[in-house]
Amino acid sequence: MIINIAIGPISRKTMNDLHEYMTSFSPEPHTAFWAEDQAYLELTSLESLELLKAQFPEIELRILHQGDATPAI
Repeated sequence: MIINIAIGPISRKTMNDLHEYMTSFSPEPHTAFWAEDQAYLELTSLESLELLKAQFPEIELRILHQGDATPAI
């Protein structure tokens, strides 16, 4: 499963903290990146999404895609 999420608005420091937390505690791998001024995460499990929501409840998370494959652009 792939879950693509737009995050924020958040600072680059907060995104770095979030990325480090997910690297340390998430049960599955993830990808964190920026496109212009927008931060994004790509998660591979619902457990990772729930962990993110629990640890960072104040951060806005917008799910862009959730499914078995990355959407075609």
